[in-house]
Amino acid sequence: MNPVIFQVLGVLLVLFFGFVTYMNTKTWKWVHVTFLLLVFFAVPAFMVYASMTLLTRANWMTLVQKLEVEVEAAQSRVALLERGEANDVKGEKDSVFVRSEELSRLILDRGRVWRGARPAGAAGGTVTVQVPVAAPPPQAAPAPVPMPADPAAPVDPAAPVDPAAPVDPAAAPMPVVPDPAAQAPAPQGGGHGIAEKTVLYAFTEVDSGQGFMKPEFYLGQFIVTQTQADAVTLAPLVPLTPEQTARVNGGNGTWTLYETCPIDTYELFAGLTAAELQALIPMAETGLGQADYDKLINSYVLDGQRAPEGTSPDNLWAEVKFVKTYKEEVDAPLVKDNNLPGADLFDKDGRAQPIRLHRKESDIAEFEPGDTAIIPNEKADELVAQGIVEKIQPIYRRRIIDYAARYVSLHRRMVEIDNNMREVSRNIATLTAAKTKADEQYALLTEYKRQLDEDLAKVTFERDGVLTYGRTLFGKLQETNNEIRVLFASNKALNSELRQLTAAATDEANRRTEAATASVK
Repeated sequence: MNPVIFQVLGVLLVLFFGFVTYMNTKTWKWVHVTFLLLVFFAVPAFMVYASMTLLTRANWMTLVQKLEVEVEAAQSRVALLERGEANDVKGEKDSVFVRSEELSRLILDRGRVWRGARPAGAAGGTVTVQVPVAAPPPQAAPAPVPMPADPAAPVDPAAPVDPAAPVDPAAAPMPVVPDPAAQAPAPQGGGHGIAEKTVLYAFTEVDSGQGFMKPEFYLGQFIVTQTQADAVTLAPLVPLTPEQTARVNGGNGTWTLYETCPIDTYELFAGLTAAELQALIPMAETGLGQADYDKLINSYVLDGQRAPEGTSPDNLWAEVKFVKTYKEEVDAPLVKDNNLPGADLFDKDGRAQPIRLHRKESDIAEFEPGDTAIIPNEKADELVAQGIVEKIQPIYRRRIIDYAARYVSLHRRMVEIDNNMREVSRNIATLTAAKTKADEQYALLTEYKRQLDEDLAKVTFERDGVLTYGRTLFGKLQETNNEIRVLFASNKALNSELRQLTAAATDEANRRTEAATASVK
């Protein structure tokens, strides 16, 4: 309707009221006329303020309804972010609960960590380290700003708030949930919480360039021999290498102390390129040759990818698709020794033994048809033979490194190599001494040989002279033998002639004797 009509009616009403009031002054007293005029002018003012109040209330109710819807939606989103969907029992969708569980698992794997520890001096095979105590609780969050009284005129957050001003329940601030970390009491005595006989893994630390310190160099495995309010005394569990000893005795920089040795997981290096891995694992710090270093980097790059031809069975896994419902016990029973450094990660049935590898939901993994998984190739072949899964593709998996056990095994290997080197050094010294004696004997024998060679030359000369003289004597002997043979033949002939002459003489003598005898008779 045209507002001019209401304005005309209003003017006519005022004129009519003025006429009636004027007529009443003839019979009314001035008090009655005055109050009638006041009431008449107060009514329009009341109507204006009443209409403004109704308009304000309508705006507030609209805003309240809108905010109630937004609050309900926000509460639903908060509940969804906090707990996730009700049917998401596996925690596959992102939520605060899922992230908290993942964080709890990471913290459980990592154990307690003390950063910024500063060595205070080494003596007598131990080192004293100053450990920062627990930080004071953070300050309480600032009070929320109350909602403005007029939706069209927002309040400046920096403006002071009158505590005596009435508060509209609809404009009351949302309650702030207290932070448990802010309410948590500090450790008794402000200590660091490290007890004696605690085993710690120490690293030097450097600035990461991202606002926090990161480990740089492994100093060794230590045991706490003494604790103080803000310091601990550490003794190495295994002898330190010369480089570790130099860093410990140097006392420069700060350390990071781990209650649990950092563990290796596939997720830590997932998605990193070869260049990123080379920056993270410099070749100079590995001590490997180029071929072995490239092989190491390639094992991280290939992890989780399709396995190339010729992959070692130790690194060969398979991506499978389940065609039947299947349940598998994947976690071994909890045993204290399974969490010790050097313990096997998996038992003979392939079940995870350390608690850090256990599933948070259940030790039974259940798969439905259509689910995919990456499992060892031998297990995949077994399930394929049972008709439970179908192979999709071979997957390369690098072997997880148990750093605590690897450090111990490396130390044992270093000790073994050191012992072998000392034994080899002793053998070298023994062989060197033996060689020296052998050289002396060789020199002596060489001198003997030289003398024998000289003797041999002289003997040879004498032998040659004797042979020459022997040949001469043999010639003379031959001549003498020939002469003897001639003389023997001559003597034989003479002997024969002598016998003949003797026989003739004998016969002549006998004849003459017989003749003489006969003449005598």
